[in-house]
Amino acid sequence: MALNNAAIYFSPSATSTVIDRVSGTNGTIYETLNGNLYADSTLTAIIGRIAVSQTIFDINDINMNGLFETTGQATLVLPAGNITYIFSGQTIKIGNNYLFPSTQYTFNITNTTGVYQSMYGQVTLQSIDTGSVPPVELRKFSLALKWRSTN
Repeated sequence: MALNNAAIYFSPSATSTVIDRVSGTNGTIYETLNGNLYADSTLTAIIGRIAVSQTIFDINDINMNGLFETTGQATLVLPAGNITYIFSGQTIKIGNNYLFPSTQYTFNITNTTGVYQSMYGQVTLQSIDTGSVPPVELRKFSLALKWRSTN
C-alpha cells in the first residue's frame, strides 16, 4: 500500500490560519504558522492541521525585499497520524507575506508518527496562489509515501 499523489492544501491567507512573526536582526524573521489542511483547493473540506516553524533569512540584507532563504520544519497533522519534514528553499516577499515562488520543492520526510510510522517518501510543496480579488495564497502538498519493507 502507498499514499502516492495524494494532494493536501493549506492557505496562509485563510482566516483560520494563525501567523506569529518576530523580526530579528539583519533581516532575519522567525515565524510560526498554524492552520487547517484541506482535501480540496477550494478550501471547503478540512482534513487536518498544519504546524510550521521557520526562519527566513534576507540573503541580500537590503531593505527586506526580493529573495530570501527559508529553513524550518512542518508537521501535517492528519487523522491517521502526523507527517513531519524539514525544509529549506527560497522564499519571496510579496506585500507583507513571505511565500515560496510558484515552483515546486520536494523534501524528504524525516519523521512520521501514527500509521505513517512505517512509511518513507517525499512531500512536494507547490505555491499556486490565485489571481482572484482578494488573492488567495494557496499551497499544495503532494505526498508520495510508501511502506517500509518489514523483511
